[in-house]
Amino acid sequence: MTSPGPVEKRLAELEQRVKQLEYCQRTADAHIAALENSIIFRILRRAGRPLLDAKTRAGRWLKQSPFRKWYSWFVPSDQSSYLSWMKHEAAEALPPLAATPTFSILMSVREPRREWLEEAIGSVRNQPYRHWNLCICRDAASEPWVTEYLAGLAGSDERIRTVGGPWDAGISTALNRAAALAGGDYLLVLGDCDRLAANVLHWLAAVQPAEILYGDEDRLDDQGCRVEPIFKPGWSPDLLLSCMYFGRTMTVARSAWEQAGGLRPEYDQAHDYDLALRITDRPVTVRHLPRVLYHGREGQGSAAGLPGSLASAAAGRRALEDALRRRGVTGQVEDGPRPNALRVRWKPCGLTLASLIICSRSPRLLNRCLHSVAARTAYPNREIIVIQHLGPHDAAMERVIDSHGATRIPYSGPFHFSRMNNLAAQAARGSVLVFLNDDTEPLDESWLGRLVGQVERAEIGTVGVRLLYPSGTVQHAGIAVGVGDGCGHIGRGAFSARYWPWLELTRDVSAVTGACLAIRTALFNELGGFADEFPTNYNDTDLCLRVRKAGYRVMFDSSVVLRHYEGKTRHSTVTLRDRENWYSRWSGLIDAGDPFYSPHLTREREDLSLRVG
Repeated sequence: MTSPGPVEKRLAELEQRVKQLEYCQRTADAHIAALENSIIFRILRRAGRPLLDAKTRAGRWLKQSPFRKWYSWFVPSDQSSYLSWMKHEAAEALPPLAATPTFSILMSVREPRREWLEEAIGSVRNQPYRHWNLCICRDAASEPWVTEYLAGLAGSDERIRTVGGPWDAGISTALNRAAALAGGDYLLVLGDCDRLAANVLHWLAAVQPAEILYGDEDRLDDQGCRVEPIFKPGWSPDLLLSCMYFGRTMTVARSAWEQAGGLRPEYDQAHDYDLALRITDRPVTVRHLPRVLYHGREGQGSAAGLPGSLASAAAGRRALEDALRRRGVTGQVEDGPRPNALRVRWKPCGLTLASLIICSRSPRLLNRCLHSVAARTAYPNREIIVIQHLGPHDAAMERVIDSHGATRIPYSGPFHFSRMNNLAAQAARGSVLVFLNDDTEPLDESWLGRLVGQVERAEIGTVGVRLLYPSGTVQHAGIAVGVGDGCGHIGRGAFSARYWPWLELTRDVSAVTGACLAIRTALFNELGGFADEFPTNYNDTDLCLRVRKAGYRVMFDSSVVLRHYEGKTRHSTVTLRDRENWYSRWSGLIDAGDPFYSPHLTREREDLSLRVG
């Protein structure tokens, strides 16, 4: 018998080492599970959450109080982190170019500050990428130096073109006149007090062609320093129905601009939002470039509006209502959770039967949940199915279930979220399934009607909701893949996020939590329900990723708010086997990064802090 060679020996050693590591990991999982389920740990966790919530609430109060100077004790300044991030940003190599499109930068000039106007135009002229033209419409009421200055620029560079506009005609008319001079493949609006980022045109040119391109942005303080970055998710049609989240970076293909007919003066101050809605009335390609492309002057108006808001609430609302009429949508436009943000309330097509499915082993939690559903649910056509996890309180459980007129399905054995909910789905009569934890309670009676209206949309696969801790901080506002232990509840434990102002807005996400998840019964059955490989962890995220893979969208509806007493039912530890199953199925998505989460934010935690280095 031939003795093994050095390669075979090394492979055998590595195989043995892998087995040892797997054994150590499983042993560590067992110890962690024992620790997390110990009485001491539960006491500490129960005491720790209120303390963290109290600190968060105190910071929020201080920020709005006369004692604002103490706010930095709770929330340290982010400028040093952003400065470090900018150094990393500047070191990135420029991508190769497969084509050299021409960009037409449009500008309206009326009463500019000279130094700011010179900076704005300089940010175009200093672009190393040379395929551009700058088209400027000056208001007839401009000071004499403006006409003289612009004429000198046009005389020195044939790529700079100017035209006089009628006096006080409005921003849309001025920009349309500027666009008439443009000869580029793409059109981009630049405010006369703002700046384009260095190399922005090169980065845009490297992106695959699309009807709309957009990127991230930040602001300029009084000293002209960059502050307050705003990072954005990938293309989200429903986030666009909440606000003009493309912001000042929206770059429009000439063909799309012309097909839409340019800007409409009747929507001045929300003209860019109206244009974006009209272009996206039909299926188009929209691409997000996760890079800071634009520096807006802080506190100044801009042709493109402020990121994540509408320059004029009234005009923005009219633009959105007009878009819904064009699209034949039966939704109703409502005020959003903050000034100048909006919401669309999708109305159910009829009285669709909704099946509420709740797994429970606690009569106290179940009774509170069912009582709140009965008291705060206006949508009438519903049934409730309770998967009773058999245990020491069976008699009390049966009394609670019977008192609320729910259907009871008994289940014995270890807790298995996927099997239990799949069993209930088989018994459900409704065409919409709503999976609900027994430690949740709705806060508004419209919640179920809103969910049914959302999930009835043909393009929507699953819908999740905004879950809040009793303190009012976020427990769930969408799940991002690749964050934390494979997937994370971004913004957990916060009221808001300084770099990510989308937490409280309805938007597309990669996944939502199964603590409250709605899906059409036919689609749930078509996909085979929750995967049996995930008994306690990853089951909801796995379902949502399969929904997206099947061509449907996953929606976080911020208008549906429930309180979640997370962890009241049971505590689960993510085991090695859970992680292995999760990674083997979705490693490509995990490694690529979540399209609805910024690569510039941390993947180690859920706090939406900057990813530096």
